[in-house]
Amino acid sequence: MYTCVYCRKQSERRFPREHVIPQSFGKFKGALTLRCVCGDCNRYFANNLELFLGRDSHESFRRLQYAMKPMSEAGELRGTRVTATIAPGNSWSGARVVFGYDEQQRKLVVIPLPQVGFQAFDGSWIWFMESELTGPEAVAIPFSALAKKRLIRVEAGGRRFDVRWRPGVASALDSGQIASGRDVGAATVLENGKPVAFDEPFWFAVAAFRPDVRIVTS
Repeated sequence: MYTCVYCRKQSERRFPREHVIPQSFGKFKGALTLRCVCGDCNRYFANNLELFLGRDSHESFRRLQYAMKPMSEAGELRGTRVTATIAPGNSWSGARVVFGYDEQQRKLVVIPLPQVGFQAFDGSWIWFMESELTGPEAVAIPFSALAKKRLIRVEAGGRRFDVRWRPGVASALDSGQIASGRDVGAATVLENGKPVAFDEPFWFAVAAFRPDVRIVTS
């Protein structure tokens, strides 16, 4: 009588051979095998643990690198579990990439992901993916429209906001002294009568980082 070491299932027939190191990682001379794991447990580990280790992982990259799997499977390196970046030494240092293959499917190629880089004062680069720069929904109100309407009500993300123009802010562009400038006012955003934080970016920044923004003028 044979007993599975995992589920304790018993069988009069000997269990199939199980490779301690999955064959997908390579076929090794004298590879250790066990005959104490039932077929159900063997399949469970193959379909769960081995796939988890063998796809979108460091091991998956090495298998491609050493031609243990075809280049057509480079798409398994999706970057959801393993982050690949450009090595230090150039202006692309730290940029996020994924891997693909050339037309002959003979070697890996590096494919940069859509992202934006900012250079810090120390010369290093900080990279942000599109998903890190965008939220679930964006609403933009031109300040000229707000100054004319004085109050614009908008809904975003299932929430309602009152965007108001308020006086008391002088322009710094009209005269040599700010206090002498015309009153251009400022914006304030309220939710249920309480102020909430908001951004006041330049329009080119909105167009560059949030091309899907919804523009409200009334």
